[in-house]
Amino acid sequence: MRLGELRHLLVHEVAVEDREADGGVVLQWAPQGVAWGQVEPLSGRKLELAQRQEPRVTHRVTLRYHPTLQARDRLVFEEGRALHVHSVLTTDERKDETIVLAEEVPA
Repeated sequence: MRLGELRHLLVHEVAVEDREADGGVVLQWAPQGVAWGQVEPLSGRKLELAQRQEPRVTHRVTLRYHPTLQARDRLVFEEGRALHVHSVLTTDERKDETIVLAEEVPA
């Protein structure tokens, strides 16, 4: 991983369920921290390979090892663009970097 490629500031958010006064459940997003990463929209062969693992994947995100990031979380960047995390992969046993397969969703 080349550090110069980690040029997107990503806000890691987790879903928090909150109760309304009438008993309904509202899903809200709570920030958990920030990380620098490389956001790569997938196309062509890379998209085809990623969609074999997860059919709705549109982006691949590379960041330094992130132990708390999980599927179902989201990453927000660039004025409200949001990526719903589908898969979190650690590239090797040294835990140098994390690869995320994600789908862009409305923020």
